[in-house]
Amino acid sequence: MIPVITGDNGELLDRARSSFDGVVVVGYGTGNCPPGIIPAVRRWLDAGKPVVLASRCISGEVSATYAFPGAGGDLIRLGVVPAGPRAPSQARMELAICLSAGVGYGTGE
Repeated sequence: MIPVITGDNGELLDRARSSFDGVVVVGYGTGNCPPGIIPAVRRWLDAGKPVVLASRCISGEVSATYAFPGAGGDLIRLGVVPAGPRAPSQARMELAICLSAGVGYGTGE
């Protein structure tokens, strides 16, 4: 899990990419993130590694409500998988199980 912060430029995402098979990005509200992470997210996706987007809000749910650069909707259109109502820790466990079973997160593949 990598929580984003205001002004985030994706450096932690880039550093983690070589060590992990997937990542849960912890955004704000409905999954909104700083636009500076977009290039790093694209590199994960280009490497064929799943990126799951979760909300840090206790009762938050990731959605495609907003479409500005870095918003949940923008990231979902890039190919990021929304965790929906799952807490970041739940999304992380589900991603780990999916990766170990060879099943796509949120796809049933």
